[in-house]
Amino acid sequence: MRLLRPGAITEIVGRSSSGRTSLFTACLGEATADGGVAALVDAEETFDPASAARAGVDLARLLWVRCARRRDAALRATDLLVRCPGFALIGLDLGEAAPPLPPAAAFRLKFAVERTGMALVITGRRRVAGAGASLVVE
Repeated sequence: MRLLRPGAITEIVGRSSSGRTSLFTACLGEATADGGVAALVDAEETFDPASAARAGVDLARLLWVRCARRRDAALRATDLLVRCPGFALIGLDLGEAAPPLPPAAAFRLKFAVERTGMALVITGRRRVAGAGASLVVE
Protein backbone atom coordinates (compact mmCIF):
# COMPACT_ATOMS: atom_id res chain seq x y z
CA MET A 1 0.00 0.00 0.00
CA ARG A 2 1.48 3.33 -0.98
CA LEU A 3 -0.95 6.13 -0.06
CA LEU A 4 1.71 8.55 1.06
CA ARG A 5 2.13 11.20 -1.59
CA PRO A 6 5.15 13.43 -0.96
CA GLY A 7 4.32 17.08 -1.44
CA ALA A 8 0.56 16.51 -1.35
CA ILE A 9 -2.44 16.39 0.97
CA THR A 10 -4.32 13.10 1.26
CA GLU A 11 -7.62 12.87 3.10
CA ILE A 12 -8.94 9.67 4.67
CA VAL A 13 -12.61 10.10 5.50
CA GLY A 14 -15.38 7.90 6.81
CA ARG A 15 -17.79 7.24 9.61
CA SER A 16 -16.77 5.78 12.93
CA SER A 17 -15.75 2.10 12.55
CA SER A 18 -15.20 2.54 8.80
CA GLY A 19 -11.51 1.62 8.98
CA ARG A 20 -10.21 5.16 8.54
CA THR A 21 -8.12 4.99 11.73
CA SER A 22 -6.60 1.65 10.73
CA LEU A 23 -5.65 3.05 7.33
CA PHE A 24 -4.28 6.21 8.94
CA THR A 25 -2.21 4.14 11.37
CA ALA A 26 -0.88 2.07 8.46
CA CYS A 27 0.30 5.31 6.82
CA LEU A 28 2.11 6.30 10.02
CA GLY A 29 3.67 2.83 10.17
CA GLU A 30 4.77 3.04 6.55
CA ALA A 31 6.44 6.41 7.11
CA THR A 32 8.31 5.32 10.26
CA ALA A 33 9.24 1.87 8.93
CA ASP A 34 11.05 3.50 6.02
CA GLY A 35 13.24 5.33 8.57
CA GLY A 36 11.32 8.59 8.33
CA VAL A 37 10.07 10.78 11.13
CA ALA A 38 6.34 11.40 11.39
CA ALA A 39 4.21 13.75 13.45
CA LEU A 40 0.64 13.13 14.55
CA VAL A 41 -1.57 16.06 15.52
CA ASP A 42 -4.34 14.48 17.59
CA ALA A 43 -7.23 16.94 17.84
CA GLU A 44 -9.56 14.73 19.90
CA GLU A 45 -6.89 12.78 21.82
CA THR A 46 -7.98 9.39 20.51
CA PHE A 47 -4.56 8.03 19.48
CA ASP A 48 -3.66 4.73 21.16
CA PRO A 49 0.13 4.28 21.14
CA ALA A 50 -0.03 0.60 22.14
CA SER A 51 -2.31 -0.26 19.20
CA ALA A 52 -0.17 1.83 16.85
CA ALA A 53 2.99 0.02 17.95
CA ARG A 54 1.29 -3.35 17.34
CA ALA A 55 0.33 -2.08 13.86
CA GLY A 56 3.97 -1.32 13.02
CA VAL A 57 4.42 2.34 13.99
CA ASP A 58 7.90 3.03 15.35
CA LEU A 59 6.94 5.24 18.30
CA ALA A 60 10.54 6.44 18.67
CA ARG A 61 10.15 8.11 15.25
CA LEU A 62 6.75 9.68 15.97
CA LEU A 63 6.03 13.11 17.44
CA TRP A 64 2.59 13.03 19.08
CA VAL A 65 0.94 16.44 19.52
CA ARG A 66 -2.09 16.27 21.82
CA CYS A 67 -4.51 19.17 21.44
CA ALA A 68 -6.96 18.72 24.35
CA ARG A 69 -9.96 18.60 21.98
CA ARG A 70 -9.14 22.06 20.62
CA ARG A 71 -9.46 22.08 16.84
CA ASP A 72 -7.94 25.56 16.58
CA ALA A 73 -4.81 24.36 18.39
CA ALA A 74 -4.63 21.30 16.11
CA LEU A 75 -4.77 23.47 12.99
CA ARG A 76 -2.12 25.86 14.33
CA ALA A 77 0.14 22.93 15.25
CA THR A 78 -0.29 21.39 11.80
CA ASP A 79 0.39 24.73 10.12
CA LEU A 80 3.63 25.03 12.09
CA LEU A 81 4.75 21.42 11.51
CA VAL A 82 4.27 21.47 7.72
CA ARG A 83 6.84 24.27 7.60
CA CYS A 84 9.45 22.25 9.53
CA PRO A 85 11.83 20.26 7.34
CA GLY A 86 12.69 16.70 8.26
CA PHE A 87 9.27 15.08 8.54
CA ALA A 88 8.26 12.41 6.04
CA LEU A 89 4.62 12.59 7.15
CA ILE A 90 2.42 14.92 9.13
CA GLY A 91 -0.88 13.39 10.18
CA LEU A 92 -3.85 15.46 11.34
CA ASP A 93 -6.59 13.44 13.01
CA LEU A 94 -9.70 15.62 13.33
CA GLY A 95 -11.94 12.79 14.52
CA GLU A 96 -15.70 13.15 14.38
CA ALA A 97 -16.05 16.93 14.68
CA ALA A 98 -14.42 18.18 11.52
CA PRO A 99 -15.94 21.28 9.92
CA PRO A 100 -14.35 22.31 6.60
CA LEU A 101 -11.14 24.30 6.67
CA PRO A 102 -11.36 27.86 5.40
CA PRO A 103 -10.11 27.82 1.77
CA ALA A 104 -7.18 30.08 2.66
CA ALA A 105 -6.03 27.67 5.38
CA ALA A 106 -6.36 24.64 3.09
CA PHE A 107 -4.29 26.26 0.34
CA ARG A 108 -1.70 27.55 2.84
CA LEU A 109 -1.22 23.95 3.99
CA LYS A 110 -1.11 22.72 0.39
CA PHE A 111 1.61 25.18 -0.63
CA ALA A 112 3.67 24.52 2.51
CA VAL A 113 3.52 20.76 1.90
CA GLU A 114 4.54 21.22 -1.74
CA ARG A 115 7.56 23.31 -0.69
CA THR A 116 8.80 20.86 1.93
CA GLY A 117 7.99 17.68 -0.02
CA MET A 118 6.43 15.94 2.97
CA ALA A 119 3.10 14.12 2.94
CA LEU A 120 0.14 15.52 4.87
CA VAL A 121 -2.61 13.06 5.73
CA ILE A 122 -5.84 14.42 7.21
CA THR A 123 -8.40 12.03 8.67
CA GLY A 124 -11.89 12.70 9.91
CA ARG A 125 -15.55 12.02 9.42
CA ARG A 126 -15.83 14.19 6.30
CA ARG A 127 -13.64 16.04 3.81
CA VAL A 128 -12.19 19.29 5.10
CA ALA A 129 -9.44 20.35 2.67
CA GLY A 130 -11.65 20.79 -0.38
CA ALA A 131 -9.63 21.32 -3.57
CA GLY A 132 -6.42 21.43 -1.52
CA ALA A 133 -6.39 17.62 -1.29
CA SER A 134 -4.73 15.65 -4.09
CA LEU A 135 -6.27 12.34 -3.05
CA VAL A 136 -9.35 11.44 -1.01
CA VAL A 137 -9.93 7.92 0.28
CA GLU A 138 -13.42 7.27 1.57
